[in-house]
Amino acid sequence: MGTVHLTNGHHGLYIRHNSVDLDMRVLLDEEMLARPIYNGEHLYTAPCQHAIRGALQALMELPGFNAAVSFGVVERDGIQHIAIPRRVWGEITLSPSNVVVGFSHDSRYENHPYSSLLQWLEEDYPSGELTDTEFEQFCLGWASPERWRRFFEHRIRMKVREIRRDASNLRQEAQALGNRSNLIESTLG
Repeated sequence: MGTVHLTNGHHGLYIRHNSVDLDMRVLLDEEMLARPIYNGEHLYTAPCQHAIRGALQALMELPGFNAAVSFGVVERDGIQHIAIPRRVWGEITLSPSNVVVGFSHDSRYENHPYSSLLQWLEEDYPSGELTDTEFEQFCLGWASPERWRRFFEHRIRMKVREIRRDASNLRQEAQALGNRSNLIESTLG
């Protein structure tokens, strides 16, 4: 089981190993996850809350990984609830300085930050206008923590392939530089 921290905004997402960063964060637990989720002063619709809970539960269940999400906390009658900010960013890490996957901007567009956790789905997020009923159906389709876990694992695997490709390119570049330095040395005599 991993941990999920709520960072109270996207600027608090990136932790720098100091107590100020840690003090701004709230550790998500099952009890808080079960409470109603707010968007400003209003409650999210039930289907949307189910989808958000599914994603957060999946992040909590990723074995060996930790996560941070730019959600905040709002207090209602002395009880803390998850509050959704204007920008919804997140990251999956092995350690605070070892980010594996980050979610901040839609990779399909220029400077398009996420304003909803559901937008992390990118190509799976519906394009165009949906009726309220269609959007609720979409949300209910993503209420399953298992579906979100598969999505997060897929993104992690994509990142592993990217890292391996970069490592291969660096090995080839190192080999070429080694050959070049050998040629220069042998030319010198």
